[in-house]
Amino acid sequence: MERSVVARRVHGPGKGRNVEITFGEERLHASGVFSNVYSAKLYRPAEMEIAIKKTWPVKNEKSTVNPEIYYLSRMKHPSINNLLYYFTLTSNSEVCHCMVFDYLPSDMAKLRKDKMGRRLPLLDAKLYAFQMFCAIDYVNAMGIAHRDVKPSNMIVNDEAGILKLADFGNAKLLRSTEENTPYQVTRYYRAPELIFGSTRYTTAVDIWACGCVLSEFVTGKVLLQGRDREDQARLVIDIFGYPTTEQCQAMKVKKPRYARKRARGLRVALEGCKAPADLLNLLSAILVYEPNMRLKGAGVIGHSFFNELRQVPAPVRENGRVIPPLDYTVYQQSTQKTEPDTSDDSEDEDD
Repeated sequence: MERSVVARRVHGPGKGRNVEITFGEERLHASGVFSNVYSAKLYRPAEMEIAIKKTWPVKNEKSTVNPEIYYLSRMKHPSINNLLYYFTLTSNSEVCHCMVFDYLPSDMAKLRKDKMGRRLPLLDAKLYAFQMFCAIDYVNAMGIAHRDVKPSNMIVNDEAGILKLADFGNAKLLRSTEENTPYQVTRYYRAPELIFGSTRYTTAVDIWACGCVLSEFVTGKVLLQGRDREDQARLVIDIFGYPTTEQCQAMKVKKPRYARKRARGLRVALEGCKAPADLLNLLSAILVYEPNMRLKGAGVIGHSFFNELRQVPAPVRENGRVIPPLDYTVYQQSTQKTEPDTSDDSEDEDD
């Protein structure tokens, strides 16, 4: 069944204008507590496969602006899920925010599950991790923390080797003068400052999460798989040691109330995973207690672990396809972007 609605166009010609779009063939793709994602077919103004994310505001929420729409309408990057249109539906006083995206058929969590425990080919792990770090570098350079980096929030076209960071429902522009709840990020990917209760954390929480995901892409195993918050803290201390006074100050936390022990180290934690030496080197530079000392941006993107992606001619993946063209120059300069595009600030989501 076809359906036509008036939606706000986000990018390209006519950006910021209301246009009529027609779509159909909606099928539930994924569901959550506050949102559902549907695959669909866009018929007009162009024909293409799309994903429609429908979200319901939390009751008693003060702001009428959907933060995911607000942030994504100001972002344009090859490795970030592309918001095409958005519109609002109202039924029986219930408001539903709808976002229309490019459609990618899977996500990294499903892809890993489909592999049935087998690792990703190392070239694919590098390819997907590179795109992940490029995306988070761009987001963090705007002062925005994604706050939910994990494999299931990275949509992927595995045939083409394309990954895009998705689900900005927890994203927030972090200001040094504001406190924020530490109960963010899925447990396995939660930075130690969050585990230990910091309310003045930085975008470096995303870098830690990306480091954990990188390890998972290469080894096929979750690096820090705690049973609950307490167990997660013990796991972190077991591998990285009990934090020093200086490290606690850097994380803006009090001394955690856990047994003091020396670090086992990443090398021991990854024993038996046949982790490449340059992966250990990169992870050791990312997964550190001090948020301001975590390797990020061009330091990660230019690391030797990713050198294979820069080879000429471009390397060929196991499926016989050459890796997708990646504009390294643009990606490596993305850290220079420090301000979001505010040219359309007068256009809000309530129209």
